[in-house]
Formats: sequence, C-alpha cells, structure tokens
Amino acid sequence: MTAFTGAQRRPRPTSSAPSAALRGKALFFAALLISLALVGGIFAPSAQAATAPFDTTAALGYTSTLSNEIGVRRAGAGGEWRAGDWLAARLASLGYRPRFQGFALDNGLTSRNVAATLPGRNPDVLVLGAHYDSKSPSPGANDNGTGVGALLQIAAQLRDEPLDVTVVFVFFGAEETIDSNPDHHHYGSRHHVAAMSPEERRLTRAMISVDMIGYGTGFHVRTMGRGPQALKDQLLSFATRQGTAPQPAPLTYLQDPGKSGWSDHEAFELAGIPAAWLQWRDDPVYHTAADTPSHLQPSRVEAAGTLLLGFVRELEAVTLRFHDVAPDHPYRPALEALSADGTVGGYPDNTFRPDNPLYRAQLAKMLVGALGRSVDEALVSPFPDLGPDAPDDLYPHDFVAAAFRDGLIRGYQDGRFGPWLAVTRAQAVTMSVRAAEMLATAPMEDVPAGYSAAWDRTLGSSEHGLNAAKAEFNGLLAGIPLRGAASNPYEPMPRGEAAQLLRNLQLWFGSLPGPADEVPG
Repeated sequence: MTAFTGAQRRPRPTSSAPSAALRGKALFFAALLISLALVGGIFAPSAQAATAPFDTTAALGYTSTLSNEIGVRRAGAGGEWRAGDWLAARLASLGYRPRFQGFALDNGLTSRNVAATLPGRNPDVLVLGAHYDSKSPSPGANDNGTGVGALLQIAAQLRDEPLDVTVVFVFFGAEETIDSNPDHHHYGSRHHVAAMSPEERRLTRAMISVDMIGYGTGFHVRTMGRGPQALKDQLLSFATRQGTAPQPAPLTYLQDPGKSGWSDHEAFELAGIPAAWLQWRDDPVYHTAADTPSHLQPSRVEAAGTLLLGFVRELEAVTLRFHDVAPDHPYRPALEALSADGTVGGYPDNTFRPDNPLYRAQLAKMLVGALGRSVDEALVSPFPDLGPDAPDDLYPHDFVAAAFRDGLIRGYQDGRFGPWLAVTRAQAVTMSVRAAEMLATAPMEDVPAGYSAAWDRTLGSSEHGLNAAKAEFNGLLAGIPLRGAASNPYEPMPRGEAAQLLRNLQLWFGSLPGPADEVPG
C-alpha cells in the first residue's frame, strides 16, 4: 500500500400447455427471474460452484516465501525481479500462461507486472490485482505479501472451476513510491490501464485490489469515491449475505482519502472502471523491517480470502455490466436478462444510461434481438435516411431491414425511418404489439368492452391508442409507469422502460401455446 500525508391487467389463460421449445424457453426465463429475485438482483449462485474453503495455510506459505526467502522487493531492483520470476514460475506450475508487462520508472529502472488469464464462460473481465514490491527496508509480509499470497491461492483453487466471468490476475510491480515525489507510485497498475485496447477496456467490468489483508481490527472495502461505486456496493452486499465466513469484524466501507489513491484500484477507478480495494487496517509496522510473517494475524487473511473466493465463484457476468444501473433499480432484472441473451450491450464505457431517450434504430435492433430474428448483411433497408451501409457492421441498416422485413416497423409517410429520432412511448408500444401480432403462434387477447386503459384519454382510438390498450391488457406494460406526468405516451421512451417492455414481450412469447400442443379432434 502507498500512503501519503496530506397497472390493470388480465392474466393470460393457462389451459393450453406450451410447446416443448417454448416451454423450455419459458422455464429458462422463469428460472432466471427467480434466481435474481432470491438474491436481490445482484448474484445468481451457480449450481456448479465449488465449495472448497479458502486455504489460508497455503496462502500464508506463499507470503512467507515472498518475504522470508526473497525479502525486500524495491521497485525495479533485484529483489522485485526475483519475485516477478518466482510469480511467473508459480503461475506456470498451476497451469497458467503468465506474461510480463514491462515499463520504465522515473528513476531509470524498469519494473514488470506479471499477469495470467483464467477464461470464463463470458469474455467479461474481473481483474484481481495485488502489488508484489515492498517499501525498503521492509520485507513486505503484510504490505503486500498477504495480497499476493491470497491471489495465488485463489488462482490455484479456481483453476479448474467453471466460472461465468473471465478473471485476469495481475501482480503489479512498483506500487510503492520510488522517491520523494508523492506521485511516483502505482506504476504497474497505471501502465496496465494505459496499455488496454479499447475492446479490453470495454470488457474490463471491474477490478479488486487486494492490499494489506494480514493485520488490523477493521475490515474495509475502499474506493476513492471518484468513479463508479457499483463494485463496492456488490462486495458489501455479498459480505452481508455470505454470513458464514470467519469474520473477526464485518466488512464496512471506508473511503480512500488519497489524492491519487493509496492502492492499485486508483488507475482503474479514475478510468471509469468499477474498482475497489480490500484491506485490513491499521498495521503499525508496515513499511518497516518488522513487517514479517510472524507479525501477521492468519484470521484476517482467512476472512479476506474467503470473502473474495466466494465472491468470484458466484459472480455472474451480467451483474458486472451497466455499472450506472443500481442493483435495486426497477429495470435492473430486465436489463440483466436482455444482456444475458445478447439483446442489449450498452455503451463502450460499460453504461446503459436507462434515463436517456431511445433512438428508433436502437429499438429496431433490440426488437430483432429480443425475439431472436435472423439478421445478416444480405438484407436491404428501404429507408434512404439510413445512409451508406457499412459491410462489416449489422447496425443499424441490417437490423432495421430485418425489423421492416418482419413487419415490426413501417417508417414515415415520406419514406424516411428517422433512425436517430427518439422513439416515443406510443411508437415503441405499437412496434411491440406488431411483433406480438405478426410473429406469435396465437393472437393477443382482444380488449373487452368497457376496459379502461391508462392512456385512453391521451391517445384515444388512434392506432397507438388501440395498441396501447391491447398491450396493457395483455401484460406488455407490466412494471412501466402508465400514469402521471412522467408517463406521457407522446414523450420519448427512456431506455430503461424500453428494456422492461422488451423483456415483457419476451416473456409473453415464452408463455404462448404452440401448434404442436393442439389436441386432435
């Protein structure tokens, strides 16, 4: 660690059993929603998750090797280089393919990060980091041999376990200050973030720095409070829900007061990536020669290691996406379901922006994706205002063409589609009703006489008004505010509302009976 001073709805009938394919689809959606509800929309534990407890003894064995056998590891000097070689060899012995990331220091020396990747079912990346240098004259048992030891042991235990996320282990060099300049620190983590390609940065959904977890009375998750706070909240929620780990003290939040951060979460947080730092504090002998293994409190390492290992085992990729949508946001379950099947991907900065208006081209893409309709470059759109069609990108032309092919969209009377115009609530609902009417194996239920729909007074008996009433009666508007100033059907539909609408449409399709279920006469 570096420190410085200074709505009405009639239920659908259920007398007909769904087809095998649709029944399976419905069961999948239902299971997903149930699992999200059970865990507050944050975690969905995998049935395959391993249960072997964190091996504290093995982790402390790594710590001992680092601090007793290698000793002081000043950034860029011989001790740090020997430690880097040892880390690479240890990772290789565990079946990983370690790689070095070299970088220059301001004092003319060179340091290295040691990284290894554990592929998951999804490309979404969680970075687990710990710095392996130490501040002379300290052998750095707690700062930060404990973080290194814990991550090595977690890497060993996760090596053959099925994970939903891809984990990148990074052992950072040169975290400690190298001279009197208070900004000459965190070289390894800053280099790692700066060297990321745009795609790597997009897929790096979260980062946890494990730094000084071997001594203290307070167990904390820390951030600078200057970047996304979603990961910090998820860790706190998991720690509360976990409840079975040995806890000398509960996990609490403590802000990192450093102007530039006191651990390697800094560069990630300032880059807009959800990041957090796990730490036990305070340690009166850090940065001194007394920071040796005999000084450590094993229960602290056990608590931190157990928490982190359990967190990673249960973490699902969809919960790391869209860090601007809180776990208790009303549209979060819909977003997670749509993200899981690839219908929505959000923006390059890992946000979804649920309150932003939705463009007509975006809704066309989401409709096609949510309903699993085919789309390819051979499709031709009839709308001239889409401009030239890029041959290597399906969006927006080919998605719009697919939506037009399937009768989901019609465009304006003058031949335009208006791809970059905000779609109104009324337009979005009409497109969804068209999808249900044109693609379903059974029609939507007609609205009975006397039914009072929320937007009747506003939309009347127009096409939009009739579609809105049908959508409301059939449950397509469940969970969407339909009354009050914020639900004007002529206003743009926010992206979050659109996600809920499409999720409702998916579930409506999943509940429909198919022709194979008809009983012969």
